[in-house]
Amino acid sequence: MPNSVIVGNLRAIHPDHIVLGGGVRILLPAHITTDGLEVGASLTVVLHESTDQHLVAESIREPERVTWRAARQVRRP
Repeated sequence: MPNSVIVGNLRAIHPDHIVLGGGVRILLPAHITTDGLEVGASLTVVLHESTDQHLVAESIREPERVTWRAARQVRRP
């Protein structure tokens, strides 16, 4: 499988893999670090499928937290 992107919430961190929501297990090569990640974080992971059909991370990104503020317009007659 060519590189793919998956987005999900981090459910568990292990030395050699992470688990996202739905039980999606992603292997971590030595050059990928989980420093600073916390369980519950929303992640974007670029990955590929290895020859033995395991998902392997190419990169992990935690999107910046964005705060949306809604503005309400009131029309006067």
